Amino acid sequence: MANNLSDVLRGGKSGDLALIEATDAGVRTFTYGELNDQVNALGRGFRARFGGAPFKVAVLARNSADYVVIYFAAMRAGGTVVPFNWRASDEAIDFFLRDAGIDLVLTDDAERHGRRDGAILIGSSAWAALQDPGPLEPAEVSDTDIAQILYTSGSTGTPKGVPLSHAGQYWAVEEGAKLITDPASYRVLVAAPLFHMNALFNIKRTFFTGGSVVVLPGFTPAGFARAVDIFRCDWVSGVPTMIAMLARHLGDAVPRAFAGVRFLFIGSAPYGDNLVAEARRLFPNAEIANFYGTTEAGPTVYGRHPDGRPSPALSCGYPLFPENLRLVGADGALVTGEGEGTLHMRTPATMPGYLNRPETNAAVLRDGWYDSRDIIRQDADGFHYFVGRADDMFISGGHNIYPAEVERVLEQHPVIEQAVVVPVPDDLKHEVPAAFVVTRGGVPLDEAAVKAWFVEQADPYLHPRHIFAVPEIPLAQTNKIDRSRLKAEAADRTGRNKAA
Repeated sequence: MANNLSDVLRGGKSGDLALIEATDAGVRTFTYGELNDQVNALGRGFRARFGGAPFKVAVLARNSADYVVIYFAAMRAGGTVVPFNWRASDEAIDFFLRDAGIDLVLTDDAERHGRRDGAILIGSSAWAALQDPGPLEPAEVSDTDIAQILYTSGSTGTPKGVPLSHAGQYWAVEEGAKLITDPASYRVLVAAPLFHMNALFNIKRTFFTGGSVVVLPGFTPAGFARAVDIFRCDWVSGVPTMIAMLARHLGDAVPRAFAGVRFLFIGSAPYGDNLVAEARRLFPNAEIANFYGTTEAGPTVYGRHPDGRPSPALSCGYPLFPENLRLVGADGALVTGEGEGTLHMRTPATMPGYLNRPETNAAVLRDGWYDSRDIIRQDADGFHYFVGRADDMFISGGHNIYPAEVERVLEQHPVIEQAVVVPVPDDLKHEVPAAFVVTRGGVPLDEAAVKAWFVEQADPYLHPRHIFAVPEIPLAQTNKIDRSRLKAEAADRTGRNKAA
């Protein structure tokens, strides 16, 4: 038998602070004892409702303490929890519900999702009726029993359901916790959406180690800064755009509490030296790590070098389990020294396969190895660097171009704070790079000068043929960069929108 994933809530003592919910309406706090009591009450309600039979609960809601309770209660009761993007279109959510075979929808949105047949509004009388206070032993689970189903963002097509087992996710939490020193003292800020792997893993690892979590409904620079300051969070994470927005919001008025942050994890997208410099200005005493993970193969991939060598600023780190990771070159051979290839992973956390996608599974899973489609470079010391997504790569004049390569060069320019590169159609070269950039302090951009500077730094074929200065980079619903929106905007700006 395996550990039920809800067992991570046993990491803290009953009276220790576990969870802080901070919203505009106020602050709610929960000790480990109080949180487990709420999880048990809802879990007992699930068992009574479904009579002990397997069930799937969908969550369509903003981040909250209630969301955390639902997440663990469904698993503790023997069900599967399926967090959905609550801001997705009705058509997309209809697909999710059918694809996952959902038995019950819990939501905080009365106007949209609360009208669905059988949906229960969090905080309503029906929600209260679900609660059945009392003890609850976690359901026994096998090594293959599914704890949760997470859906991919759909950035490369229709979103895909990723079933993840109790055993695999518990293994990832255990191994990830080993990287933390003095874990029970940590207070972790979670502003990323709880339908995303990053936020869920941070919560589980924190509870497993006995620390405390501050959960925000979502990300805003002001709310993020206020939470770090008020609650003295010492572990924070975000995508590069979030860190850049935070730096612009604060300017030189950085709260003193930021100096108390011990860890800053930046992930989900590549970034350059300028962003690292801004992050170090904001969090001068933090260890900054380039966090890499996938929904399909888990977040426990990279860590510190076994010889104690410091990780280069832009590196993902050193493989935690080299036997569970390999780089496959373009010729199909394994990369053993310096070089780059596609990252393949095989760990206990790897999914058994996408939900209802046998053809896709055959393409990305072989003998338990998951082909991430991420291109990774290995240096002479064994550190790994993210080069780009194979799915993002485009061909310009016969050259393969990964947007991340161009972005990293642009972000070394003294005026450019952040850059995002997308392809636009071109009659001669098929597609060429176009860049959206945010300048430091909003200073004017000399496009011709930046292009001339770029070709002195890198191969000329990489240089962006169009550079657009924008006040900020738009985020998609997962807090990742909205590349689809920028690609459409680039086509409009260059007059290459086929729909126009």
